[in-house]
Amino acid sequence: MNVWEIAGTVLGVLGVALTIRQSLWCWPVGIVQVLIYAWVFYTAKLYSDVILQFVFFVLQAYGWWHWLRGGTGHAALPVSRLSSQGLAGWVAVGAGLTAAWGLFMHRTTDAALPYWDAFILVFSLIAQWLQARKNLECWAGWMIVNVVAIGVYWAKGLQLTSGLYGIFLLMAAAGWYEWQRSILRRVAVFGPESTGKTRLAEKLAAHFGTVLVPEYSRRFWDEHGGITAADIPGIAHRQWALEEAGAAEARRVLICDTDSLTTVLWSDLLYGGCDADIRAGADQRARHYDLYLLLDVDVPFAPDPARCFPKDEDRQRCMRLWREALERRGLPFVVVRGDWAQREAQAIAAVEALLKKTG
Repeated sequence: MNVWEIAGTVLGVLGVALTIRQSLWCWPVGIVQVLIYAWVFYTAKLYSDVILQFVFFVLQAYGWWHWLRGGTGHAALPVSRLSSQGLAGWVAVGAGLTAAWGLFMHRTTDAALPYWDAFILVFSLIAQWLQARKNLECWAGWMIVNVVAIGVYWAKGLQLTSGLYGIFLLMAAAGWYEWQRSILRRVAVFGPESTGKTRLAEKLAAHFGTVLVPEYSRRFWDEHGGITAADIPGIAHRQWALEEAGAAEARRVLICDTDSLTTVLWSDLLYGGCDADIRAGADQRARHYDLYLLLDVDVPFAPDPARCFPKDEDRQRCMRLWREALERRGLPFVVVRGDWAQREAQAIAAVEALLKKTG
């Protein structure tokens, strides 16, 4: 135990605490801490860890910039999750690189515990990268790394550092919990015309005390007296911009009165097609929603100049199209039906279940 190890320990705990709080100060504190530990590990002949600290230096600088400017429109970066394919890919890459680097260190250096040391190196880099990207799964990576590091550093006589990683293990669990709570869930109120989407969206936003993203196409119609095929790209882009502005202000859940997938469906129905870039963008953004509330057509049609299909057979056809759009893409949805009170109760229950399930 020496003064450098003590300083690195204190800064390490402080840095993780700031990371849990999503404070930008975690990065400058982390930069100083990794430079100190580069020296600590060099004196212990843990060469993989020395290299790790200098790579951390670069990742810390990147994380500082990305958290500050990496969000939509250069806004602060929100917490996000990896896809299942992305997670599996990182695990496979980590396992392969651990084996390769461990073998190299075993054959070319006098490194102590080369394979365990390599595991710490590789998976720490992956966890640090995911942290810089603000992916929730970084905390799972840190928990695994910390368990291994506790044993390795204790075996090398770095008892204070081993204890530090025990603290890190507990803090990583706390980080997972806190970051998961901060993830914004997006709910789209979805369905054919005259099914009460706007009314329900307003009720949900009021009930959960959150932001409502309005349907821009309705505003466009009211301002211009109609919509043409040439207007569709502009409407879609404006809907995306309104949603991202709402996401920057919402907490826990964002309620969206329609989405750009609806814009594509109406473009196909009314104009026989849709701009390819808008279609691709709508498909991509559809993955952002944690839940679609699909409103059934079992309520009376309310005539309106902006509405096109009052006949029951046409409404049923639209309902099939809207449902098929969700099923074909494998998107999560709940069908909401019944009178207005029943719809509101079903929708609130579905959103509450989503929030409970995802923390």
